[in-house]
Amino acid sequence: MKRVTIHPLLIAAAFLCCTTGLSAKSALPDNGSYTTKDKEYYLTAEQFNFIRPGLNVEVLEATIPSDLQPLVKFSIKDPAGLPLDIDGIYTPGPVDMRFMLTFIPKFEEQKVRLTEGSRDRDGTFEKIEDGIYTYKFSTVLPDIYDQDATHTLALVGRRDLREFDLGRYVDNELYNFVPSGMYDPSPRDVVTTETCNGRCHDPLAMHGGRYREVAVCTQCHNPALADDEQSYSFDVLIHRLHNELGDAYPPAINDCEVCHTGGTPTENFPLVANPATVEVCDMSGYGSANLTWGDIGSFEIHVDAPDGPLWIAGNGKG
Repeated sequence: MKRVTIHPLLIAAAFLCCTTGLSAKSALPDNGSYTTKDKEYYLTAEQFNFIRPGLNVEVLEATIPSDLQPLVKFSIKDPAGLPLDIDGIYTPGPVDMRFMLTFIPKFEEQKVRLTEGSRDRDGTFEKIEDGIYTYKFSTVLPDIYDQDATHTLALVGRRDLREFDLGRYVDNELYNFVPSGMYDPSPRDVVTTETCNGRCHDPLAMHGGRYREVAVCTQCHNPALADDEQSYSFDVLIHRLHNELGDAYPPAINDCEVCHTGGTPTENFPLVANPATVEVCDMSGYGSANLTWGDIGSFEIHVDAPDGPLWIAGNGKG
């Protein structure tokens, strides 16, 4: 009943000035990145300050208690840092939350999904204070889960302001932790969202725009995601899609550093050759590739694969 009663008042207050027109630029205190192409640009200061479009999600704490149902403490705020009501009763727009949990097994590099299905959203929410909640997963982890492994928690929030003739606002949050607390987390970090957005995608936004971070994509798109015909693991999928783009993808597919701009070197993926596969025109099969690294101590360069024939070893920069 609260929602039915309060929303007509909210709508009336927010759009009282509709009769005066929204065609002129409003005197906003800070309209951020909104331009004349955005509806938010034409809100009056009163409308903007009341609705405060946007969403910021933050993980405050993540634990795995004795019942093996992960527990997350998180906050939801507007861009000004004011708390939001997850149900959209006391502040404009409900916020839909989805939770995804993976871990990287010892001596491996790819994520393994822990949530049933691609995400957990049927657990229990509890309000701690305005804008701060806990979420208890419905998923129960196996009792042999590795407490010393790096776990990655992804929160995907979407705030719905369509009833105010605006859109839906998305924020993705990633939180890496080792449940035992014995080690620092070592997440998979091969391609960054900043690289995707800065060089090609503006912005990266998949499955209706809800998923905006590469590391969120890999929460679901890991080696377990496949059918009888092909793999949908992120590494396989992205290489396949970019290869299929042909001329629509500006650089050569073997120009690795276009996408692989850094990340955390691992034993099995220490450096990226550029280009990875050397193309030569004389059919000799010989070519050259560049490898550049910082001061990483001793190193080995193998041919064809991380465990392939040893070509050179040394230390220092190169």
